[in-house]
Amino acid sequence: MTSIIIGQYNGDKLIYKGHVTLGAGMMHLSRRGYQVINYSPFGYVPKGNKEAVWISHN
Repeated sequence: MTSIIIGQYNGDKLIYKGHVTLGAGMMHLSRRGYQVINYSPFGYVPKGNKEAVWISHN
């Protein structure tokens, strides 16, 4: 199972809101157009998410 980190835009700034368990692995996500990226879209790594794998949708 995979948890995803969620955020919400406030203007042009992405604000960390928490995380939820998704119940799908990377294989499932990659089939749906998601790919691994090498950076946190928040501009920082939210506390407790040091080992996160960041993804983006095409």
